[in-house]
Amino acid sequence: PNVIDPPEDTSDPEFVAKLMGLDNAFAVPVATTIGGQEVVVNPTAYGHGYLLNDLAIDFSVPIHEGTHATITPIAGFEGFPEGPALNEGQADLFAYSIGETPDLGTYPINACGLLDAVEAAGGDPESYQYIRSAQSQIRYSQLGTRNNEFEEHRDGEIYAGAMWDIRELMLELYPQGGFVRPDPITGEPTQPASLGKETWERIFLGSMYVLGLTSPDTMVRARDAMLIADSMLYPTDAVSGGPGRHFALIERVFAARELGIYADAPLGGRQTVSTAVSKWTADRASPATPQNIRVDILDAESMEISWDAVENAIAYQVLKRRSGDPRRLFEGVPGREYFDGDANFNGFTHVEYVLGETRYTDRGQGLGRGPGQGLDSLDFDYVIRAIALDGDGQVGFSNLSATAMPALKSKNVSDRVATRITDLSFSNGIFRFDQTLTNTGSETLFPPLAFRILGISEPSVSVVNADNGGSGQSRFDSAVFNYDQSLDPGVESDARELVFSNPQGKLFTFKARVSASVERGRKPAMGSQDPVDTPQRNEATRFYHYTETHTGVVPIGTTGLNLVDGADHVDIAFVAADGAFGVVSTLTASPEAGGAYPDLDYALLDSDGNELASSGNLGPNESLSAAIVPGESYTLRVIGFANGPTIYEVFVDQIVTDASDAGEGPGSELLDLPVEAVELEFLVDPLTGEVMQIGF
Repeated sequence: PNVIDPPEDTSDPEFVAKLMGLDNAFAVPVATTIGGQEVVVNPTAYGHGYLLNDLAIDFSVPIHEGTHATITPIAGFEGFPEGPALNEGQADLFAYSIGETPDLGTYPINACGLLDAVEAAGGDPESYQYIRSAQSQIRYSQLGTRNNEFEEHRDGEIYAGAMWDIRELMLELYPQGGFVRPDPITGEPTQPASLGKETWERIFLGSMYVLGLTSPDTMVRARDAMLIADSMLYPTDAVSGGPGRHFALIERVFAARELGIYADAPLGGRQTVSTAVSKWTADRASPATPQNIRVDILDAESMEISWDAVENAIAYQVLKRRSGDPRRLFEGVPGREYFDGDANFNGFTHVEYVLGETRYTDRGQGLGRGPGQGLDSLDFDYVIRAIALDGDGQVGFSNLSATAMPALKSKNVSDRVATRITDLSFSNGIFRFDQTLTNTGSETLFPPLAFRILGISEPSVSVVNADNGGSGQSRFDSAVFNYDQSLDPGVESDARELVFSNPQGKLFTFKARVSASVERGRKPAMGSQDPVDTPQRNEATRFYHYTETHTGVVPIGTTGLNLVDGADHVDIAFVAADGAFGVVSTLTASPEAGGAYPDLDYALLDSDGNELASSGNLGPNESLSAAIVPGESYTLRVIGFANGPTIYEVFVDQIVTDASDAGEGPGSELLDLPVEAVELEFLVDPLTGEVMQIGF
């Protein structure tokens, strides 16, 4: 699971112990030829742990690695950055499903060595509860956000989280028993399984075979592979085919993760997000809208949302937004912000599906190794949707409920706060002190909790470190110090340092006021509002393509040593076109007559030789994508890895934002729709021998 990377500092006295302990487990993709036929052999390895506990003891880790060994050769998972993410996500999913738990690696991660190291580094040991969780709430707009990099395990949570949501909803739809699985200890078929689990695993495995027909593999294609597998395994009409019986459910869940019908895979490192569904799905008969929505503050970092039950609802969807803000909750990574595929959006973003209850506690977004780490503010609006079966056996989603929000009101609380000043000093014309605030009232004070300086008696004195940059000289130039915490009655705040410029060392006075949010009663939200389920495509996300094709031969492979250009690797130079923001390039290869089955690798280099992206799948086909700058020079490197003389073909697709910059390269093609929408417009059903549109 790539928990902790191997040590690299050979001067470390504990280097050997760390290396031999191996805080990791992995499956190695290896191919060999037996009797003239390629055979894939994927050995797995498990560390007994240095900081971690033994990874082989926790059942979920061997299942994760075993899934790599069996499913990865089927699906391929080619193409950076989403191929590796899908690979990690799918390996997690079978571990979750077989173990009937949304948590992977609870035993290895709860190790004294790791928790002590986390605490020593200033982290919170309680935040490390498992290696990964299927209940991660990460969405497509957050692709590539772990340290602002594409990291396959974190990015894989987007796909795995959506798939786990589908599984949980299917368990509600089909609770019937009657299926059994092998006992993990005895191997006897005694472990009960529900129809929902059986149905989900069949569609999931089927989607892996469908995904094996595509390259590169993307989350949009994984979504469509689920729809295709569902239509083949569970068609609405066994004779004529048509959308699968779970089409609306699958489409809804992926759209909630911002993988809706206008979503598209990264082009030059920038993905297109969408929460829209097809009109067919949006038109499913819907249940009643939930009423009596309440938002109660539990503390400064969590709120509870509750509502009345809706008849026949199998589940509810909780959505939220920044108060009154129509933007998406995550704005993107600076330098490679995502594109928004929807022409309009109301800001309400999926939080969670709630089953069997009519309340949800929001403790902030759950990611990676632990649950929500706390809300960054209490300034959120919430709506609820009910989910129920329609008359056709598909799921329908209700309208959005009326908007509910916490009952907070900003007040002047200067009369219920005591200040304490410590560590006063004056040097070189700078006067400073630390100040705390104590809540002397009977109500909790919530953020924003602010100490505001409204006037200073001496004109030569001014505040120099206010959060808002104010001088504090007057009400029109006040100096604000925010205390980013809540204060229960009798509780003292953390200290804030106040710094004044006082070049003449004069005495001065200043006036100040303390404001905070105080909870007030509010009526529950009643009513209904239309969702923005089928917005039009955002025209700004229509891109154009400047394409060219190159062919050649890589004579030998030296496992990526890159010794001699033209022998074990071939460099293909190109210049980024005007208006280009990204490049997508694919490499396909075949042996010369009588040659061995080829395995090439692929890389993109900038003009200084720095590697911007790479692809090293098992086999002859590679794909990569990266951001580029117009007018800059780049090199595509075809690398001999395990091959004899191999003929390659490289297809280079520069993505541009203006049609006038497109269509000039050899073999170029002008397109005004994302490639995914064109490729997946129709579905071939091999069971019925029909070609059909899949509902978009």
